[in-house]
Amino acid sequence: LPPSLTFEAELIPFTTNGAAAAVQSDANSSNGQWEALTATANGAWIEYTLADVSAGQYQLALKWKGNTSNRGIITHSVDGIGLGDSVDQYSSAQTYPETNLTVVTFTNSGSHIIRQTVIGKNPAGTGDRWAAADKFTLTLVQSLPSTFTGVVTLTNGSIHFSGSGYPNLNYTVQANTNLSSTNWKTTGTITAAPSGTLQFIDTNTPALSQRYYRLVTP
Repeated sequence: LPPSLTFEAELIPFTTNGAAAAVQSDANSSNGQWEALTATANGAWIEYTLADVSAGQYQLALKWKGNTSNRGIITHSVDGIGLGDSVDQYSSAQTYPETNLTVVTFTNSGSHIIRQTVIGKNPAGTGDRWAAADKFTLTLVQSLPSTFTGVVTLTNGSIHFSGSGYPNLNYTVQANTNLSSTNWKTTGTITAAPSGTLQFIDTNTPALSQRYYRLVTP
Protein backbone atom coordinates (compact mmCIF):
# COMPACT_ATOMS: atom_id res chain seq x y z
CA LEU A 1 0.00 0.00 0.00
CA PRO A 2 1.26 3.52 -0.72
CA PRO A 3 2.27 5.62 2.29
CA SER A 4 -0.42 7.87 3.72
CA LEU A 5 -0.62 10.68 6.25
CA THR A 6 -3.69 11.12 8.44
CA PHE A 7 -4.69 14.35 10.17
CA GLU A 8 -7.53 14.31 12.72
CA ALA A 9 -9.41 17.58 12.19
CA GLU A 10 -10.12 18.06 15.89
CA LEU A 11 -6.42 17.71 16.81
CA ILE A 12 -4.66 19.93 14.27
CA PRO A 13 -4.27 23.75 14.26
CA PHE A 14 -7.07 25.75 12.65
CA THR A 15 -8.22 29.32 12.06
CA THR A 16 -11.82 30.40 11.53
CA ASN A 17 -13.61 33.38 10.04
CA GLY A 18 -17.32 34.16 10.24
CA ALA A 19 -18.17 31.36 12.67
CA ALA A 20 -16.75 29.46 15.64
CA ALA A 21 -15.47 25.90 15.57
CA ALA A 22 -16.49 23.24 18.07
CA VAL A 23 -15.39 19.65 18.65
CA GLN A 24 -18.23 17.10 18.39
CA SER A 25 -18.14 13.67 20.04
CA ASP A 26 -19.30 10.66 18.05
CA ALA A 27 -18.26 7.06 18.63
CA ASN A 28 -18.60 6.33 14.90
CA SER A 29 -16.19 9.07 13.89
CA SER A 30 -12.49 8.59 13.45
CA ASN A 31 -10.87 8.99 16.87
CA GLY A 32 -14.37 9.39 18.34
CA GLN A 33 -14.58 13.10 17.49
CA TRP A 34 -14.93 15.53 14.59
CA GLU A 35 -14.66 19.29 14.10
CA ALA A 36 -17.61 21.50 13.20
CA LEU A 37 -17.53 25.02 11.81
CA THR A 38 -20.85 26.19 13.25
CA ALA A 39 -21.71 28.49 10.38
CA THR A 40 -25.08 30.19 10.01
CA ALA A 41 -24.39 31.91 6.68
CA ASN A 42 -22.43 31.49 3.48
CA GLY A 43 -18.87 32.73 3.37
CA ALA A 44 -17.75 31.43 6.74
CA TRP A 45 -14.57 29.39 6.55
CA ILE A 46 -12.13 27.30 8.54
CA GLU A 47 -8.50 26.67 7.64
CA TYR A 48 -6.71 23.52 8.82
CA THR A 49 -2.91 23.23 8.91
CA LEU A 50 -1.43 19.94 7.72
CA ALA A 51 2.09 20.02 9.15
CA ASP A 52 5.30 18.17 8.25
CA VAL A 53 4.20 16.96 4.82
CA SER A 54 7.03 15.75 2.60
CA ALA A 55 7.20 16.93 -0.99
CA GLY A 56 5.27 14.70 -3.39
CA GLN A 57 2.01 14.15 -5.23
CA TYR A 58 -0.92 13.10 -3.06
CA GLN A 59 -4.56 12.11 -3.20
CA LEU A 60 -6.31 14.38 -0.70
CA ALA A 61 -9.38 12.88 0.97
CA LEU A 62 -11.81 14.22 3.57
CA LYS A 63 -13.82 12.06 5.97
CA TRP A 64 -16.88 13.83 7.34
CA LYS A 65 -20.20 13.26 9.05
CA GLY A 66 -23.42 13.77 7.13
CA ASN A 67 -26.73 14.53 8.83
CA THR A 68 -30.24 15.86 8.20
CA SER A 69 -29.69 19.07 10.20
CA ASN A 70 -26.93 21.63 10.63
CA ARG A 71 -25.11 20.82 7.42
CA GLY A 72 -23.96 23.10 4.64
CA ILE A 73 -22.55 22.78 1.16
CA ILE A 74 -18.83 23.44 1.25
CA THR A 75 -15.95 24.00 -1.12
CA HIS A 76 -12.22 23.59 -0.53
CA SER A 77 -8.94 25.23 -1.35
CA VAL A 78 -5.36 24.06 -0.87
CA ASP A 79 -2.73 26.68 -0.10
CA GLY A 80 -5.05 29.37 -1.45
CA ILE A 81 -5.93 27.59 -4.70
CA GLY A 82 -9.63 26.75 -5.02
CA LEU A 83 -10.58 23.21 -6.00
CA GLY A 84 -13.92 24.23 -7.51
CA ASP A 85 -15.62 21.37 -5.67
CA SER A 86 -19.01 21.37 -3.99
CA VAL A 87 -19.56 18.90 -1.14
CA ASP A 88 -23.15 18.74 0.08
CA GLN A 89 -22.95 17.43 3.64
CA TYR A 90 -26.69 16.97 4.02
CA SER A 91 -27.78 13.35 4.35
CA SER A 92 -31.17 11.78 5.05
CA ALA A 93 -29.49 9.75 7.80
CA GLN A 94 -26.25 9.93 9.75
CA THR A 95 -23.43 8.92 7.42
CA TYR A 96 -19.64 8.93 7.57
CA PRO A 97 -18.40 9.18 3.98
CA GLU A 98 -14.88 9.81 2.77
CA THR A 99 -14.60 12.05 -0.28
CA ASN A 100 -11.60 12.26 -2.58
CA LEU A 101 -11.16 16.01 -3.07
CA THR A 102 -8.23 16.28 -5.49
CA VAL A 103 -4.74 15.14 -6.41
CA VAL A 104 -2.30 17.79 -5.25
CA THR A 105 1.44 18.23 -5.81
CA PHE A 106 3.59 19.74 -3.08
CA THR A 107 6.97 20.75 -4.46
CA ASN A 108 8.36 21.58 -1.03
CA SER A 109 8.19 19.83 2.30
CA GLY A 110 6.46 21.64 5.14
CA SER A 111 2.99 22.75 6.21
CA HIS A 112 -0.04 23.16 3.93
CA ILE A 113 -3.39 24.87 4.44
CA ILE A 114 -6.77 23.29 3.67
CA ARG A 115 -9.69 25.73 3.75
CA GLN A 116 -13.37 24.77 3.93
CA THR A 117 -15.78 27.53 2.92
CA VAL A 118 -19.57 27.37 3.28
CA ILE A 119 -21.27 28.16 -0.05
CA GLY A 120 -24.84 26.94 0.43
CA LYS A 121 -27.32 24.60 2.05
CA ASN A 122 -29.44 21.73 0.82
CA PRO A 123 -33.17 22.75 0.81
CA ALA A 124 -34.04 19.46 2.50
CA GLY A 125 -31.83 20.23 5.48
CA THR A 126 -32.90 21.92 8.69
CA GLY A 127 -30.98 24.13 11.09
CA ASP A 128 -27.73 25.91 10.24
CA ARG A 129 -25.08 25.23 7.60
CA TRP A 130 -22.17 23.68 9.46
CA ALA A 131 -19.01 22.43 7.80
CA ALA A 132 -17.98 19.01 9.09
CA ALA A 133 -14.44 17.61 9.08
CA ASP A 134 -13.50 14.32 10.71
CA LYS A 135 -10.04 13.69 9.23
CA PHE A 136 -7.90 14.53 6.23
CA THR A 137 -5.81 11.87 4.51
CA LEU A 138 -2.93 12.39 2.10
CA THR A 139 -2.09 9.21 0.19
CA LEU A 140 1.13 9.27 -1.80
CA VAL A 141 0.52 8.99 -5.54
CA GLN A 142 4.06 9.71 -6.65
CA SER A 143 7.11 10.89 -4.77
CA LEU A 144 9.21 13.61 -6.30
CA PRO A 145 12.33 12.30 -8.08
CA SER A 146 14.83 10.74 -5.69
CA THR A 147 18.47 11.63 -6.19
CA PHE A 148 21.97 10.45 -5.37
CA THR A 149 23.84 13.52 -4.17
CA GLY A 150 27.11 12.05 -2.91
CA VAL A 151 29.45 9.30 -4.14
CA VAL A 152 32.47 7.98 -2.22
CA THR A 153 34.84 5.17 -3.19
CA LEU A 154 35.67 3.10 -0.11
CA THR A 155 39.10 1.57 0.56
CA ASN A 156 37.89 -1.89 -0.54
CA GLY A 157 36.69 -0.52 -3.89
CA SER A 158 32.99 -0.49 -3.01
CA ILE A 159 30.91 2.59 -3.81
CA HIS A 160 28.97 4.42 -1.13
CA PHE A 161 26.03 6.54 -2.28
CA SER A 162 24.06 9.10 -0.30
CA GLY A 163 20.97 10.92 -1.47
CA SER A 164 17.40 11.90 -0.75
CA GLY A 165 14.00 10.33 -1.29
CA TYR A 166 10.56 10.09 0.27
CA PRO A 167 10.61 9.34 4.04
CA ASN A 168 10.29 5.64 4.91
CA LEU A 169 9.68 4.65 1.27
CA ASN A 170 11.28 1.48 -0.09
CA TYR A 171 13.49 1.78 -3.18
CA THR A 172 15.07 -0.77 -5.50
CA VAL A 173 18.59 0.11 -6.65
CA GLN A 174 19.29 -0.92 -10.23
CA ALA A 175 22.55 -0.73 -12.17
CA ASN A 176 23.65 -0.88 -15.78
CA THR A 177 27.05 -0.60 -17.47
CA ASN A 178 25.60 0.95 -20.64
CA LEU A 179 22.99 3.72 -20.71
CA SER A 180 21.85 2.71 -24.18
CA SER A 181 20.98 -0.76 -22.87
CA THR A 182 17.73 -1.74 -21.15
CA ASN A 183 19.52 -4.43 -19.17
CA TRP A 184 19.08 -2.86 -15.74
CA LYS A 185 19.84 -5.29 -12.93
CA THR A 186 18.81 -5.05 -9.30
CA THR A 187 21.75 -4.63 -6.97
CA GLY A 188 19.85 -4.16 -3.72
CA THR A 189 17.05 -2.40 -1.86
CA ILE A 190 17.04 0.52 0.55
CA THR A 191 14.52 2.29 2.73
CA ALA A 192 14.69 6.05 3.11
CA ALA A 193 15.13 7.30 6.65
CA PRO A 194 12.30 9.26 8.33
CA SER A 195 14.18 12.40 7.26
CA GLY A 196 14.23 11.16 3.64
CA THR A 197 17.98 10.47 3.46
CA LEU A 198 19.22 7.49 1.45
CA GLN A 199 22.37 5.44 2.00
CA PHE A 200 23.55 2.56 -0.20
CA ILE A 201 26.81 0.63 -0.65
CA ASP A 202 27.46 -1.33 -3.85
CA THR A 203 30.06 -4.04 -3.13
CA ASN A 204 30.11 -5.36 -6.71
CA THR A 205 31.99 -2.48 -8.33
CA PRO A 206 35.75 -3.19 -8.06
CA ALA A 207 35.95 -5.12 -11.35
CA LEU A 208 33.91 -2.58 -13.34
CA SER A 209 35.26 0.44 -15.20
CA GLN A 210 31.92 2.25 -15.11
CA ARG A 211 28.40 1.70 -13.81
CA TYR A 212 25.16 3.70 -13.89
CA TYR A 213 22.49 3.64 -11.23
CA ARG A 214 18.81 4.42 -10.83
CA LEU A 215 16.24 4.21 -8.04
CA VAL A 216 12.90 2.49 -8.68
CA THR A 217 9.78 2.45 -6.52
CA PRO A 218 7.01 -0.16 -6.84
